[in-house]
Amino acid sequence: MIDAVRGGAVLALLALGGCSSADALRSDLTVAPTSEGLDIVPTGREIGFGRFQPGVIEAVSRVFGRAPSRVLGRIDCPGGSMTEVAWPRDDLMLYFAGDAFVGWQSGDASAGRVCRRSTA
Repeated sequence: MIDAVRGGAVLALLALGGCSSADALRSDLTVAPTSEGLDIVPTGREIGFGRFQPGVIEAVSRVFGRAPSRVLGRIDCPGGSMTEVAWPRDDLMLYFAGDAFVGWQSGDASAGRVCRRSTA
């Protein structure tokens, strides 16, 4: 019974994040950052800016096959505080303002709102 409830919750989170449960079981999926958010390749599905944080994290985690290795809540950034969620092995950081997905950074590339903190 608990597994059925947990499975239902995962399906709900995947739907919010832009992936279906069938997509989450595929090993050929990749995350492709775009100017509007993230594309799940080759499905044609997207996770656009403004999506609900738990759904985005769950969907990206399912594609990568692992949870983020770093979550920094309430970091001070120019323009306000944000949450940073990172998959360093996959060179991807996601940014959230409140519960909304607002930006991503991968290497020197980024889109949306990101936190460019001083490293000094």
